[in-house]
Amino acid sequence: MVKDFSYRIYRHLVTELQQSGYQFQTFESFLNEPLARTVMIRHDIDVSAKAALPFMRIEHELGLKASYYFRTLKGTYKPSIFREAVGLGHELGYHYEDLARNAGDMDKAVSDFKRNLAMFRQHYPVQTVCMHGSSGSQFDNRDMWKTSSFSEHGLLGEPYVSLDFNKVLYLSDTSKRWNGSAFALRDKVESSFQFSFTTTWDILKYIDKLPNQIMLTIHPEYWADDFVGRAKVNLFVLVHSYYKKYYRNSRSRRKALNSQQKLASKDG
Repeated sequence: MVKDFSYRIYRHLVTELQQSGYQFQTFESFLNEPLARTVMIRHDIDVSAKAALPFMRIEHELGLKASYYFRTLKGTYKPSIFREAVGLGHELGYHYEDLARNAGDMDKAVSDFKRNLAMFRQHYPVQTVCMHGSSGSQFDNRDMWKTSSFSEHGLLGEPYVSLDFNKVLYLSDTSKRWNGSAFALRDKVESSFQFSFTTTWDILKYIDKLPNQIMLTIHPEYWADDFVGRAKVNLFVLVHSYYKKYYRNSRSRRKALNSQQKLASKDG
C-alpha cells in the first residue's frame, strides 16, 4: 500500500484532482484571474529548501505550477533552488517573519521586510508573500499589514489576508495530518467548511464533494518515500508537534495576552 505523506501519494492526490476537473494555478495567478474550479498548491519552506525539490519536479511532470514560499534561514535561502523553481514555472515568494524576529518593533520589521523582499526579487518578480507562523513568538507576523499596505511593497496579497476561506477550502498538512489545527498556533483559518480529514486517503474519498476552489498547503519536510526518510520525519513530527502544542504555543499565547493587558491598562 502506498504510504501516506509520501511523494507517491502526493502524485496520486494531484492526479485525482486533475481527473476530477480541477485546474491548478499559483496564488499570484489566482489573485489576478481566479479560475472557477481550481487548486492553489502552496509550499511553506520552513526548514530545508532541498526538501522542496521533489515536489517542484513532480508538479512540473504533471503540467502544473505551484507557489513556493521560502524563509531567509541558512537552510532555506538557496538561490540555486530558487532558479530551479522558477525554471520549472513555479511562483517564488517570501515566507516572512519580520515582526516576530524584531520582537514586535514595527519600524524594524518593515525595514527588514523590504530588505528581504528585495533579496527574493533578485531571483523572481515576487508578487505575493505568506507569513511564517512563528509559534515561538507572541507576535503575529500578519499584524504588519495593520500599518502597511500590499501596494506600497508592490505586492498583490497574502493568503491569510487576501482570501475568503468561506469560499476557498483551506487544507494544510500541519503536523503531518490534514486536521492538525490543534497543533498550530497560526497556520489555521476561520471557515464555514466542515471537512475534517486526517489522512490523504480521507481527502481522496471525498474528492467529488470538495468545493470548487481549494488552497492546499504543503510543508515539504513532512514528506518522504524511503523508510529512513519516513522514520526521520515521524520522529521530528512527534517531538516538534507536541512541543508546540503543550509548551511553545501556550507560552506564546500567555505572552500575547499579557502584552494586551498591559496595553489596556495604559489606555485605561
